[in-house]
Amino acid sequence: MFPFRLPLRQELRCIRSLMAGLSASGKLILDVGCGTGTSLAALPSSARLVLVDSSAKMLRQLQKNGNVHLVRASATALPFKPDTFYLVTAIGLSEYLSELNPFFREVGRVTVCTGYMLVTCAPRHLINFLRFLLGQRLYLQSPENCRKAFQLQGWTCLRQTKSLFQCQFISQKKKKGNASIPS
Repeated sequence: MFPFRLPLRQELRCIRSLMAGLSASGKLILDVGCGTGTSLAALPSSARLVLVDSSAKMLRQLQKNGNVHLVRASATALPFKPDTFYLVTAIGLSEYLSELNPFFREVGRVTVCTGYMLVTCAPRHLINFLRFLLGQRLYLQSPENCRKAFQLQGWTCLRQTKSLFQCQFISQKKKKGNASIPS
């Protein structure tokens, strides 16, 4: 894990900078693909957090605190009512999804009107190709392809940052009637 600590710290700083303008105190935030909770350090502690992962093993490893609710579910079939979350994060998830459109459509469904999504994508880069050698099956996306995919599903990119492993985006859900969402 040591060689990855510094890049992960850099990524968390990028994520915090993207979320700096959001007023999330007391609001409901969904973290999809939470894994063992590495990205929790970047999320506002004053928010009400719901963490989702498809792996029971990952959820068992996650240490809970009082503001966290754990749910086992698929990223493309979230068990929540429409218009529930102020912010949905997917940090380090998109590179494990073979198709992005179903995921971004599902995130749009559970996010409130004009709510936010913070997503990362792993571009084709030497570092990410090395992750293949570690046995990870990845679907690497260029930042442009990732941005196009979430824009097709009704999201507007507000800002973008880049760290060694990932590109990070903060986007806002378009009001209904303004999106061109294909079926």
